[in-house]
Amino acid sequence: MSLTIWTNAKFSDDITKMLIDGTRGHQLVFSAHASASVLDAGKNDPDLAKADIAFGQPDAAQCLASQKLKWVEVTSAGYTRYDTLEFREGFRSRGAMFSNVSEVFADPCAQHVLAMMLAFGRRLLPSYRDQLQDRSWH
Repeated sequence: MSLTIWTNAKFSDDITKMLIDGTRGHQLVFSAHASASVLDAGKNDPDLAKADIAFGQPDAAQCLASQKLKWVEVTSAGYTRYDTLEFREGFRSRGAMFSNVSEVFADPCAQHVLAMMLAFGRRLLPSYRDQLQDRSWH
């Protein structure tokens, strides 16, 4: 069974090649409105209506309207624009799936929080500022 996979995510050449190789046997469609930023909301794209799977940041209203679409994978941990009662119920009612990449960011986020806690506890930012200015010990 061949699937149509639509994406509006913009990747480096190496990652794009990996995506093409990994989806061989399926039809991979790149949106004309591709963006490297997960903050950019997807624009309406006629190719999305033909897709079985959407990967990136597709337009939420168009995802809801597309009855063929069975799975949306957003390339971000956040999914606020999709988090509406209408979207959730619409997807559930037709057995469609929605997922995000929050697990990808779990370890780096935890490491960042711990690093910031240590930096604040050790007063690294004020110490650094003092080193750049008068170099005196406080």
